[in-house]
Amino acid sequence: MTRIQELRNRVVLLKRRIKEEQDGSFTESWEKGTSVWAKVVHYLGREAFGEEWNTVNPVQAKYKVTMRFRREKFTRLQWENLTLTLLCPPIIDQQRCWMVCLMYEVSENG
Repeated sequence: MTRIQELRNRVVLLKRRIKEEQDGSFTESWEKGTSVWAKVVHYLGREAFGEEWNTVNPVQAKYKVTMRFRREKFTRLQWENLTLTLLCPPIIDQQRCWMVCLMYEVSENG
C-alpha cells in the first residue's frame, strides 16, 4: 500500500480540447490542468499467454503512476519533460483512496 510520503513527483493532468474550425474540420489540443503529487515508477515486465503459457510478450506499460483518487477524468499527464498516456483505465482501490495508472510515453506528434 502506498503512503502519502511516497508521492514525490509533481505531475500535471492534461485536458483534451477539440475545436471546430471555420472550414468544418476539427483541431485537437492538450491544455494543462490540475497539478498533483504522484509516485512515478518505471514499470517493465512480461506477459505470458497461449497454450501452456509458452508465448511471452513485453508489457506495453513503461510507467506506473500512483496518486490520490480523483473524480476528474484524464487520459494524459505531463511529468518532467515526458507526456504519458493511459494504457488502460486506472485501477482504484476499495476505499477510493488511491488510483494506479499504467502509462506509456507518447511522442509530440501523437
